[in-house]
Amino acid sequence: MDPVKTSILTALKSVVDPEIGLDVVTIGLVYAIEIAPDSIAVAMTLTTPNCPMGPSILAMAKDAVQGAAGDRLVEIRAVWDPPWNPVMLSQGGRERLAR
Repeated sequence: MDPVKTSILTALKSVVDPEIGLDVVTIGLVYAIEIAPDSIAVAMTLTTPNCPMGPSILAMAKDAVQGAAGDRLVEIRAVWDPPWNPVMLSQGGRERLAR
């Protein structure tokens, strides 16, 4: 895997959804990462469009990615297609929630 993408994913793993208690990568909220020489764009979703923590989670994601992006411009895009569902949880996430 591209080392920049790896560092972006690592940074996003620090962003925890406070209602679920898992990071956005484990939950399956990160749909795409586009890396260009001068920018990084992340397409991600939330568990629901009306998530009360949505704006905070998106802001935390932008801060985390910016920390790993250096001087690149960072864009976090909220997307709703496909809608998130629990099947998108990683296996480790499913196991942690089952405890």
